[in-house]
Amino acid sequence: MKTILLSSLSLSILLISIHPASDAQWITTNAPDTCNFVSIAALDTNLFAGAYGYGVFRSSDRGTSWTPVNSGLTDPNPYRIFASGGNLFVGTRNGVFRSSDKGASWVNLGPTYWLVDSFLSSGSTLFAGSYDILRSTDNGSSWIAAKTGWSNIVVTALAVSGTILLAGNSIDLMPPYTSSHGIYRSTDGGASWFSSGALGDVLALAVSGTTLFAGTTGGMFRSFDGGASWSAVDIETAVASLAVYRSGIFAGTVGGGVFLSTDSGTSWSPVGLSGANVRQFAVSGSELFVAAGGVYRRPLSEMITGVNISPNEIPGEFKLEQNYPNPFNPSTTIRYALPQRSNVTLTVFNTLGQVVSTLVNATEEAGYHEVKFDGSGLASGVYFYRIVTGAYVATKKLLILR
Repeated sequence: MKTILLSSLSLSILLISIHPASDAQWITTNAPDTCNFVSIAALDTNLFAGAYGYGVFRSSDRGTSWTPVNSGLTDPNPYRIFASGGNLFVGTRNGVFRSSDKGASWVNLGPTYWLVDSFLSSGSTLFAGSYDILRSTDNGSSWIAAKTGWSNIVVTALAVSGTILLAGNSIDLMPPYTSSHGIYRSTDGGASWFSSGALGDVLALAVSGTTLFAGTTGGMFRSFDGGASWSAVDIETAVASLAVYRSGIFAGTVGGGVFLSTDSGTSWSPVGLSGANVRQFAVSGSELFVAAGGVYRRPLSEMITGVNISPNEIPGEFKLEQNYPNPFNPSTTIRYALPQRSNVTLTVFNTLGQVVSTLVNATEEAGYHEVKFDGSGLASGVYFYRIVTGAYVATKKLLILR
């Protein structure tokens, strides 16, 4: 029975909502206080928060006012909200629902009667975590199961690091409640999966640069080798949610509020909402939002130095700009725009299609980003750089001239 109680934290089934007296730095939004908010996501300048039993609410004014947006959402229990490629996805006990009009209407994509509690977008493929790992290349209109053989568990966390896909599983649904919980990896696009460590019930996964993080009911773990091995870090309470923003890694705990690390997870400091069960994070503009029974917000600049993005500086569309200078020797700058939080892969490859450098492989927040490319050691000639983020893919040419 212990396994069931701990695992259910990840699904918000037995998670008792705690509405803390908001810490001085955190601002309580006007989300209905009769609701237990368990999920949140940002799309453009809109926030979407899910409350168990009440469906999805939308705010276009940073949480000052909220409107229910549940037309077509026949399951009012949104375990997870996910934004990708201009679409919203909601995981429920009856499969996935999608909205292409910012919550105005929803369509059930199935699989019917499948509980879905995690999502991941990698290139043009959408993954959903359920009793199996589901893949879709048409925005969820059809699904292919990975056939992992995990008949008694639910995939509660998904992440991508380079060519490695990661899945964390939790909750035994049937006796004898002895399924092996932990991290699994795939190096073939999700077709097959292999165990990467029995860490117990995994509730959250995140990637910061080349470092991987796993939040479990037993605390936090990190990996420096693509998930092949894991070591514990200094958070010993259950970690239910993770978010990466620039140099910061945020950890949402069960009953302990929010913690922040700015040194790749070596040390952690509490940053408020003590006593809260922090279920999911979202970044909108220059603020961090959390679903923790209620919905709370706090300026990122209060927690991470150098954050000065104004909500008005969020771009209206994805864009990959031409590098400058071009031609160059030996370095150049590549700039790109993200209208929403996205999984970004930015690579440089030669005329043979061989990757010579991976510049970005991380989840990044909405805004304007730039990265330096150092071509030292490469021969003079034409190269290409490509960005892949959700459904947006763009390629441009650059020239190294010695």
